[in-house]
Amino acid sequence: MGNVREVDVHLRWRTTQLAQALLICAAAALAASLIFGRWQLIAFAAPLLGVLSSAGWQRPVARISVQAAPDLLRCFEGEQVSTQVDLSAAADDSAIALSFTAPPGMHTEVAPDGSETFARNVVVSAERWGRYPLRARVDLVAPGGLLAATGSVDIADVFVFPMIPAASTPLPRTEMLDRLGTHLTRHTGPGVEFADIRPYVPGDQLRTVNWSVSARRGSLHVTQRLTDRSVDVVVMVDLSGQPPGPATAATERAVEGAVQVVQSALRNGDRTGVVGLGSQQPRWLGPEIGQRQFYRVLDTLLGTGVGYQTMTGTVAPRTAIPPRAIVVAFSTLLDGEFGLALIDLSRRGHVVVAVDVLEGCPLGADLDPTVTRMWALQRSAMYRDMRVVGVEVVAWPSAVTLEAAMRLMPDASRLAAARRVR
Repeated sequence: MGNVREVDVHLRWRTTQLAQALLICAAAALAASLIFGRWQLIAFAAPLLGVLSSAGWQRPVARISVQAAPDLLRCFEGEQVSTQVDLSAAADDSAIALSFTAPPGMHTEVAPDGSETFARNVVVSAERWGRYPLRARVDLVAPGGLLAATGSVDIADVFVFPMIPAASTPLPRTEMLDRLGTHLTRHTGPGVEFADIRPYVPGDQLRTVNWSVSARRGSLHVTQRLTDRSVDVVVMVDLSGQPPGPATAATERAVEGAVQVVQSALRNGDRTGVVGLGSQQPRWLGPEIGQRQFYRVLDTLLGTGVGYQTMTGTVAPRTAIPPRAIVVAFSTLLDGEFGLALIDLSRRGHVVVAVDVLEGCPLGADLDPTVTRMWALQRSAMYRDMRVVGVEVVAWPSAVTLEAAMRLMPDASRLAAARRVR
């Protein structure tokens, strides 16, 4: 949960309808006395002017602050979270009203707290993932009723995480780390899958002896099994500014695809990390395992400011990606600096797979067919050039699920051969 946030409210003062009505009546009386020469009307306007002159000292010099605990809320799509909001004001004689506003897409419910006058329990929820600021509005009326003030402050940040289907996303076939995991390999060792039968040698464990085969052949034989190993998976997300049109939807799909890969890798027992490039604040999270790592990845993708590390530059730091890690990048591949970052990772010896989330031409829908065809040819040439330097590019159309698109990935040995040729 977040900490307590206390923010001072900057009030903007204005006259009320009562003050405006008194001013109109006094002005009308003075104008009539000048036009018609009736001094008696001045006696009618004098009390009104006296009341209006008191507006200067009616404005209270008070400190008004709004406190929210916690100020950082996390939830999934459709889930409700709450925060306690309290308002403190030094002007006891003023009429103060506290209300809350939220961006489109987020719903707020306010329940009063019986313990204090201005304490509120605000319950928020959103149907779509993203970052939503919760804003409090303070309306104040001075004791004399001639002046009113309004002020708004952001009291909390609500981070809504996406709900991604728990689908098993395949990874590129590559040499696994010598660490126990769930991915079946061709190496023999501890495991359950049958590999071969070989003669017994001193040092083999007795539990590996295949007694039926040994009885038939007249000598001891042991059963070899295929071992299961694990990998390090690092997801890179292009967080740079996207052009209008298809790229807006592509940004959303990039984050959802990254969450799906992380969720699938953590379920298989693999260490998983994330790197976000292209934004005003590039950030990264080192690979770890466990359910807590999944929530750390969500915090990193949405930029909650908790649990991850920031960086400078346009390439991923070496400390963020361990040796022999598999890098799965999600991008529209429109930013040249992000492409250079992928090439740099390929030169370091990592297996890099770029998932293209851009579908169609981003220049617009009403285009000449020749322009659309030229755009498709340019993207095909870009795919070929990226594969030459060792970065495999996988297209992800909206009509195809991510796991189906990534099953078309070739063996990572071909990517390693491409790096050796260079």
